[in-house]
Parts: sequence; C-alpha cells; structure tokens
Amino acid sequence: MADLRCPMCGKPNSDKLEKCAFCGARLKPLLASSPDNRPPIHPGEEPVKRTTSEIKRGAAPFGEPEAIQAGDVPTRKNTAELERTLPSWLRDLRGQDSQTPPAQPVKPFADEGWPFPTGAESAPQPA
Repeated sequence: MADLRCPMCGKPNSDKLEKCAFCGARLKPLLASSPDNRPPIHPGEEPVKRTTSEIKRGAAPFGEPEAIQAGDVPTRKNTAELERTLPSWLRDLRGQDSQTPPAQPVKPFADEGWPFPTGAESAPQPA
C-alpha cells in the first residue's frame, strides 16, 4: 500500500482514497495534466541540450502560440476602420466629450448627528 501525501495538510493517506481522511482535501487532481505536445520524459534519459542560438527569438516552445516579447517593435494599426463596428451607444459617447458641461460641486452632507450625536445636538436645550 503506497501512501499519498495530502497537498493541503501533508499527512499520509491510503492511495485508494480520493479525499484526505484528515482535512477532506482532494488527493488526486480532477483533470490530469495533459502535455500532449510536449516530448515525453523518461527516467534515466539525459535532457536534450540546445544552445541559445538554436532557439528562435519569440518562438514559443512545443508549438504554443507566440506571445509579445519585451523589446518588440509595436505595429501601427489603423483603428479608424473599426469605428463603424462599434455599438451605437459607444459612438454616441464619443460625441458627448465636447458637449458635456463640467460637473457642479456637490454640497457636503449636513451632519445632523445621525446616527450618533456629535455634541452640540445632544446638549440639553435651556427652557
């Protein structure tokens, strides 16, 4: 019987259990990790040695999608042609920038001593 260590509490559990007998945490992952496009690693094999000159700059390993790298030159895009694809409410908002008057300052809330009196309100009034 092999023991599985709980990833949460670290206590040993039987490999037949799905949840930890001590804390109730799941012992085995719901989904097994699936590195389908990664080369398999077998015990005793030497890792593949590659020089940095063999690695293409910006290329993701194992066929993963390419990402933007630090130092990449930004590409210029003409976004004016996308203007007509915007929803009408968003196009209307763009036109309101020059038409919107400045906001008026809001008066602070008058402190009436609610929910707790501040002193002047709680003082007894002379009769």
